[in-house]
Amino acid sequence: MRRLDDLADRFDRVWRRWRPGLLLLLKRLAILALVAGGVALLLWGARISCGLNPDCPWPILWEKNR
Repeated sequence: MRRLDDLADRFDRVWRRWRPGLLLLLKRLAILALVAGGVALLLWGARISCGLNPDCPWPILWEKNR
């Protein structure tokens, strides 16, 4: 059991050292995902509004490749 206790202590020390950095990384990834989702939503809305407007100046942006 001593080896198991030593392993648990080592894991606890490593976890305590790396936890703040991992939490910061997760926060940054969450913010990046929110920003990317917002940009995608903005572009999707622009595509819909441009498709509904016949005088849209950027129809080429929304056409599929032929």
